[in-house]
Amino acid sequence: ARYMAGGRRDKPVRQRFTDPSHYKFDWNDYEVFQEHAAYNPPSTSVIMVLICGLSLVGLLFYLLALLDRHVCIGLRYIPLIAVVAVLVHIVKDLWAKSKWGCHQSSRRGIDLVQRQGFRIVRSEQVKDLKNLEYRFKGEPKVIVAVSGNGGGGHEATQRGLKELLVEIDFPCVIYELPLAWMIETNWQNPLKQLFGVTGEQLYNWGLRHGAFVAWFISNFCAWGQFFGLNIDVHVTGRFGDLVGIDYGDVVGKLCSRIWRYYEPDLILDFTQGTSIPVYSGLKRAGMQHIPVVKIVSDFEGRGAHMWIEDVKQYIVCGTSKCRQEALDFGIPQRQVHQASGMILRPGFYEATSQQKQQSSRSRQDHLKELGLDPTRRTGLVCW
Repeated sequence: ARYMAGGRRDKPVRQRFTDPSHYKFDWNDYEVFQEHAAYNPPSTSVIMVLICGLSLVGLLFYLLALLDRHVCIGLRYIPLIAVVAVLVHIVKDLWAKSKWGCHQSSRRGIDLVQRQGFRIVRSEQVKDLKNLEYRFKGEPKVIVAVSGNGGGGHEATQRGLKELLVEIDFPCVIYELPLAWMIETNWQNPLKQLFGVTGEQLYNWGLRHGAFVAWFISNFCAWGQFFGLNIDVHVTGRFGDLVGIDYGDVVGKLCSRIWRYYEPDLILDFTQGTSIPVYSGLKRAGMQHIPVVKIVSDFEGRGAHMWIEDVKQYIVCGTSKCRQEALDFGIPQRQVHQASGMILRPGFYEATSQQKQQSSRSRQDHLKELGLDPTRRTGLVCW
């Protein structure tokens, strides 16, 4: 937990949430995981996961062939259909979409009006934000930030927003909640227990091994997360509620204990695919009135990663396409907010000490020193 405000300090800062009776996780382990292990998983463990996964798929195909021979003719063609579907998906995602996107961007150009872009002066924006404090009299607000380490974008976005809150001296207390790590390192998670890796580590490993491997691993993780959470919440959880026993919806119950502990005024969700347990936990805790703000750190909200999942969400979009997807999904317009792009840390805008010492030099001189042509506009692509 970090205190993120100046002035009023009458709000006690709680210790990090622990759940020894249900989940066994060590926050010291998380510091190590976040610093190194999340982005450098052992390749042997990842390859073992992939081999086991493909072996299970092969076993399923074999069982279908047996059923085709003895029970129902035609089942043997299901694997062939699945392979064709995967190939079509690969061509569509890895080639057609990228080619079409490049064509559309080149043809349309950077038209800020058509793309609903913004021409803003950051200093003016920060000044306006600093004047908002009069709306929040009383105790500092409690914010729980649901973060993740899959790909790095979630953490970078969260860090940028936190630094901005410090810059504008916003009165709040922020508690970081690495929900994916808490779930995946639990003793009930077979992936961690059998292979020693988490879904986030699989995803990060895939990103470092080429476009196809990244696509395959990301889809593997996304479908696993989708089916796992839905079965946990909507199948086993509802069965347990129906028969009146404490069974299923493990993640939703974890979230409910977290919300009761922190008693947040706002939940900031920087991850995708987590709305199911977040809202399940709010319902179990009787805290449905708490707003959940999803900050999308992708260009799309309903593309490869499902950010837009519930009509109760507030959505912060960085692109006009993501905004339109949120509206098409059925989220009310008053809950959809478009920013001028992805969230960046304030440090991106600050001059270095060397630049401050050489403030007398012109912009053209600085560009020439970097080997750039001062007469041409340069675009910087960060990944």
